[in-house]
Amino acid sequence: MTDKDNHQERETSQEHAGNGIKQLDIVLPHIDSQQELQAIYNLSPKKEAVYKTKAEQFSKCSSVIILTGMWGMGDSLISTRFAINMARQTGKRVICQVHPTLLAFAEALTKEIPNIQLVQTVDGEHIANRDTFVMRFLGGGGHIQDVDRWASGDATTNTLALAEKIALNRTLDLEELTVKEVGADETFPEPFAPVNKSMGTFNTSYYQAGYVSQTLGVPVTTADIRDCSIFVPTQEEVSEIAQDLEYVILPDAKEYPDEHDFRSYKSFDLRVWEIVFQQLPKDKKVGIVLGVSHPDYCQAVVSLAERSGCTVEVLRGDLGELALTLLRAKKIVGMDSGTTHLAKEVQTAAGKAGRTIALKALFNTAISHFEQYGIVEVESFTYQEETKKMAVQVADFIIS
Repeated sequence: MTDKDNHQERETSQEHAGNGIKQLDIVLPHIDSQQELQAIYNLSPKKEAVYKTKAEQFSKCSSVIILTGMWGMGDSLISTRFAINMARQTGKRVICQVHPTLLAFAEALTKEIPNIQLVQTVDGEHIANRDTFVMRFLGGGGHIQDVDRWASGDATTNTLALAEKIALNRTLDLEELTVKEVGADETFPEPFAPVNKSMGTFNTSYYQAGYVSQTLGVPVTTADIRDCSIFVPTQEEVSEIAQDLEYVILPDAKEYPDEHDFRSYKSFDLRVWEIVFQQLPKDKKVGIVLGVSHPDYCQAVVSLAERSGCTVEVLRGDLGELALTLLRAKKIVGMDSGTTHLAKEVQTAAGKAGRTIALKALFNTAISHFEQYGIVEVESFTYQEETKKMAVQVADFIIS
């Protein structure tokens, strides 16, 4: 946060460019109309022909390995939604390699949908099975060829088996869509380059995952994806948990740690939280999640809330325990983090059980691309600078 003089100067020179309340929707492409996709990625007739060939091979396979855990937890959760839809729509056996923290949901999800399995690493025997397709919905974090990162067993055997699948067109990597072709005059070679063209109000990660699904012949609609969640509590589990926390705050993120590894640059300066807690009603109970990435920072946030007169409960636990705890919230407030993406899964599951939980996200657009990583169908407060005025706006956003 700036000091008083700098703060006043910024107030007069620019009204916090980028600050505001925004919402991203789930919008999926139509295979017969791809102008929007062409505006984001390097789609070409040659690549479309490759994808048609892969779709034919996909239809012949009885099982599919989906790699979702090579990037962050938020990306893994988005991809897993589409993996769940694929399991439902096709009846194929879906082996979903996920971020290791998400294994807490594996048993319950398989009980709900028997043909999907969450794993941290894929057994080499599945790669060797000729009737198994290997794919990713999203890019980043590596490639399918990095088999040592996502498979168990003998690395040489796995590499040879994967090479055979590649030759048979029984793999699909997003980079095949987004990287330049040799000799092609394309201007958008990277899967995570900034979105130079405004895509309106939709999340481009959902859009590209929808494109991959549809290209492979898997039906997918907005309603389908809205209904998918890795968290599948029973109606009884939800009803037994009292909704007794007015606010639950997820104050931290793992990525982009500061130079002291005290907090993430995605997280607020403590002086912002101090102003926010001063504004929150004191007759409402506040739960604050003590994250594992930066526990000292989270504890400092707790101390600020307590000094401001808030009634605070510190919340801990692995992700499975945390998901159940989040069912206690009437409103969840989270930074741009994997845990806030998990809160979206909890909101989805609670809604299916008849419980309403509001979710509000806080997103620094100077660090990440909101249109790619913002959480869908919730209100997000977007900002670029941390100032006193911005902190008051955040408090108003939380309370509203």
